[in-house]
Amino acid sequence: MALTAAEIEDIIQRFGMAAGACKAAGFTGVQIHAAHGYLMSQFLSPRTNLRTDEYGGPLENRARALLAAVKAVRDAVGPDFPVAVKLNSADFQKGGFDFEDSVQVAQ
Repeated sequence: MALTAAEIEDIIQRFGMAAGACKAAGFTGVQIHAAHGYLMSQFLSPRTNLRTDEYGGPLENRARALLAAVKAVRDAVGPDFPVAVKLNSADFQKGGFDFEDSVQVAQ
């Protein structure tokens, strides 16, 4: 069963909470894992993301959850704390997330 929009928004906020906890614990940076089939990479791939709402369809929508998670993390840790995103250059599936998509998401 697909996540509801409210569940996605909750997960996005939890990325921020987790990053804030990492910073408070003394970590010197965080990484959002959006590759290798993890949740955020599943949103990015048109092969796994079959949603028809604001989180599916065109790349702009498929990247919405990841970009919102990045914003939630940045809001939680501030402008000077390192935040990395692990992103596939492609998922190597025919009709899937490709190099051009990865460049657009990174920009």
